[in-house]
Amino acid sequence: VYHPTPAMKQIINASLSYLLRQASINRLCVNITDIGETTSPLANGLTINFTVSLDGQPVIDLDNTNSSIFVEGEAPTGDIYWTDYGGGRYAWIIEKPKLVGNLSISVTVNYDGILGSGVGHFYTKTRHREHLMMITDNNFDDILFSSILEYPVLIYGVDDFGQMQYFVDNYDPNEIFSTSDVRLGGYGIKREFIKDQWPGSGVIVIDDNRTKSLWAGAIATLMNMRLTREPTPDAWFCTFDCSSTVNGSVDVYDTEEELMQYYFSLLRSTRQKINYLALVNVRDNRSALLPQLVRLRGAFPVIVDINPGWSNEKTVNETRKRIKETIDILQSRGLLSDDYLFDNTMFLGIIGVPLGLVEDPADEYFNDKDGDYIETDVFYGDSDGDGYQDLAVGRFVNPIQIANIRIWNRKEVKDKKNVLIAAEYRSPSYLDLLPNGMDEGLITDWSLRLFGFKVKRLTEQRLTDFMTVNKDKAIDEAWTWKELEHLFVQQLLKILSVQKHINWALTAKYALVETDWEKFFEMLRIGQLDKLTKEDLLEYLNRHGTAHDYNIFFYFGVGDTDKLLIHPDGASTISDPYPESDQTTYHNDLDFHEPKILFLEHTMSAHSSSKFLKKTNLVLVGETGIIHQVNSALTLAPFIQQIVSKKSIGKAVEEMHDILIFGERHEEVQNRITFSAVEGGMRNALKEHYTRILYGDPALSLEAPGYVESNWIISPGGATQIKTKTNYTIENNTIVVNNADDYILEYNKPIIPLYHKRIILPTNTTIDDVSWNIISHAVNATPQILEPDKYYQKENFTGVYPNQTIWNDTKQLIDGRQVLLITVAAIQYNGSQATIIDDINVSVSYHAPIDILSFNITNISRTEKEFVINIKSNRNQTVNLTLRLETNDTVEYINKTIQVSGIHKERIRKNMTEGTWKVSVGIKTDNAERAGPRSIVFTVEEKEHWPKQKLPMEYKKMYGPGLLGEELKNPFETVRYVIKDASSVFEYWNNIEYLKIKKSPESVQRIFVVDDAMIDVFENSSEQQTVLICPKGKLWTRMYNGSIEESFVGRGTELEKIMTEVLDQMQQEITKIRERIKSKDIDIDYQI
Repeated sequence: VYHPTPAMKQIINASLSYLLRQASINRLCVNITDIGETTSPLANGLTINFTVSLDGQPVIDLDNTNSSIFVEGEAPTGDIYWTDYGGGRYAWIIEKPKLVGNLSISVTVNYDGILGSGVGHFYTKTRHREHLMMITDNNFDDILFSSILEYPVLIYGVDDFGQMQYFVDNYDPNEIFSTSDVRLGGYGIKREFIKDQWPGSGVIVIDDNRTKSLWAGAIATLMNMRLTREPTPDAWFCTFDCSSTVNGSVDVYDTEEELMQYYFSLLRSTRQKINYLALVNVRDNRSALLPQLVRLRGAFPVIVDINPGWSNEKTVNETRKRIKETIDILQSRGLLSDDYLFDNTMFLGIIGVPLGLVEDPADEYFNDKDGDYIETDVFYGDSDGDGYQDLAVGRFVNPIQIANIRIWNRKEVKDKKNVLIAAEYRSPSYLDLLPNGMDEGLITDWSLRLFGFKVKRLTEQRLTDFMTVNKDKAIDEAWTWKELEHLFVQQLLKILSVQKHINWALTAKYALVETDWEKFFEMLRIGQLDKLTKEDLLEYLNRHGTAHDYNIFFYFGVGDTDKLLIHPDGASTISDPYPESDQTTYHNDLDFHEPKILFLEHTMSAHSSSKFLKKTNLVLVGETGIIHQVNSALTLAPFIQQIVSKKSIGKAVEEMHDILIFGERHEEVQNRITFSAVEGGMRNALKEHYTRILYGDPALSLEAPGYVESNWIISPGGATQIKTKTNYTIENNTIVVNNADDYILEYNKPIIPLYHKRIILPTNTTIDDVSWNIISHAVNATPQILEPDKYYQKENFTGVYPNQTIWNDTKQLIDGRQVLLITVAAIQYNGSQATIIDDINVSVSYHAPIDILSFNITNISRTEKEFVINIKSNRNQTVNLTLRLETNDTVEYINKTIQVSGIHKERIRKNMTEGTWKVSVGIKTDNAERAGPRSIVFTVEEKEHWPKQKLPMEYKKMYGPGLLGEELKNPFETVRYVIKDASSVFEYWNNIEYLKIKKSPESVQRIFVVDDAMIDVFENSSEQQTVLICPKGKLWTRMYNGSIEESFVGRGTELEKIMTEVLDQMQQEITKIRERIKSKDIDIDYQI
């Protein structure tokens, strides 16, 4: 008999207990009997049926505390239900998220400490595939695998979840698929199941190398393939050596160079051309959105590997070099978009690449909240380092979940034409020589309004007793805007003359920018615009779900990274004119349900720390540093001009960067990243150049129906002439130039009007000479000195300014063409003496291998046009000629291949529909040499449909203190006159022509528009000036004191003939109207 010791008894008992527990586990059986989709009253999802037995007997009365379920090794979250069918039969029902894929499902049961488990498999796919959405967490692979699909991919984040929810509401998907840890309802899916749920034409196997994975993602997008990390013999190729796994039967492309070459081969096979680069940083998970830009914008990848926290000269220059190398490769392979020949536009979308930093060129003496370095993207847009922008740049970052919202919301911008403008003076009254933000609001208002936008403008009010103010100057100025409706888009931004308005009294300037001119033109009633208040601003901005949503918001005011400082009533001081108050509008006050375009012209609105970046669910254009309002209206002008000319927002911002408004262009542009001093002292102007930035898709366009003509004539010897003439008056001993294109605005210096001219020269052009002949005269005049703002000190002006009166430069285009830029200063000061540049004749001679000498249009009939193109080649070669014809929302191309040796004239006839057309011509050779574009704008008028009998005219009478007027109109014609004091304005128009006669005791002005021509005749007792503008150019003549002056752009003899014809037509129309008034056919009490 064995008698164990107490210690041995303890060991034996423990061993017996273990064996008993193991036996019990084996006795508890969990058997999954069925997995399927169900439509129970509780849920519509997966049902997992199973039985539980112990020693072969059913285990009853279990509840959900006794059991757990795992799908793919993880506990599902969301709506999960437990069902007890009795007799040991149970079920788990998973409703949200609805899980998709080849699922491994396990169920465990704990019964009185005894454990049991069962495992089953189920394969499920959704049947709703036409309008889906993917939501992922911030995981590179999850984003990349999802982005290849043709659906929106949102990256889950909590920074501003509202924007994500609004996008989902607007997109209204049939189903939502979410990956990994994101549980928002809809279907849950593992990234490896994406290829099963949406099988494409094959799979590409990737590994952990992000650069190669991004190339594979781009290739998969073009080929309708999917990605996987699981090697399979069916794979199209691997991005690493997978031969040991799949027996060497799969192709391998395991270097970035091989993948890029594969991508090029796909572009060639699909004949796809490139006008969009996607610059992505593999260190940022959002770079995995690259396939979305490939699919939606045809983007070509530019992949870099940069520490997100680094931004120095080396990393920026290396990135710029990578961009330039990519452009050169695309150019050499003939893969640049054909549209680049016409619009000179290539886009750059940035994801995850650090902002560039540049030493702040402006020394703020009293305020330096933007620090010693400012953020900029101009280095990435200037790929060749010549100081000019080559690319239209936009960023898709900050915050995380809005990155792809901006990409997809672009579809929502079409036909969005409701504009809200909020404008402030930005400076106290003692400094507002120019109305600053109010001027910008006015320019934007009328430029967009004339092109079909619905505009609402709110303004700061400084005219406290509006009705008692003398508004005559403002009214006279406003009448000239009406004429812009009948002119070309080039004239749109002539609304404000900087010099003229500085000379005005404050009340006249205030009246100009605070008056509701729309109401005045419609009803001849003078009134003030609505006041800018926080309550009204938010009421208009936060509207949603109605036809009155304001989709585009311009703010020209004061603010910083998280607030708009709306001017309070009575609370401001001279030292702090825009203090925080109950009118301050914070970023959290803005709740944009609908996609919006934001143009925020205030300090640091687009800084990386700006809270307004959370609101950019479509596009934000703003500033990364302190803005200097004196320059803002000038850089705004090219932006608006591009917007109303069917150009993209990115192109408009590119043009803003290229307005280098300081006189002598800085020569050290290669080193601008560390540059802190600017020749000529225009530091604040250079700062404006750097700080402007765009968040969103740079290719987005508002589709405004404006066209800009660009045409000139080259002699067979390769020479052209550019003429300009200064139109000025002297008011109160101050020279005022009335037709300037631009100004030099430097604190403590005279304001200098500028003229800009540009010519696009062909590829491989050699400029032989740029010379000019200047006619000028000197006068004694008081310089208009620009007073400094609160950031700068006041200094006395002495010496000569500017140092030179004409200068030229060249901007290199990415396809080898050049833009010759010529700038002329209209005035040069030396103390109190001024030299006025009366006339300048600039001669340019060059030689190029291929060129367009001239481009003209001939009317064969009302609708049939003949386009005549004169081409010169320095050798016998094949030339590909393209006409691009644009009208409304349609673009058509006519391509011809011709043989050219020497000078060749090509004629192309085309029957055109009614409407306004822009027709452009460009040529290119097999050697990638390009010339053009030249463009002409014209209108094919509607066929005149006059009624067989006279129709009744609707009659309106207008009157007020010192004012009388009448208006008659029917569907075919309108006649109107207004008499105010001793002056009158008469207007007549129909669907063919427009006539305006403006009379005062001192002068008479007649404006006549017919077909494609506009003529303006002004005369008084001492002189007569006549201006003709037409598609063939511009002609100006002046007769005074028995002498004649003339200047023109185009062919002078041809323009003189057209001027004579149009003057005859105008006189015939005036005679006809006089007879109709006399016979009472036009029954008004007025004689013209």
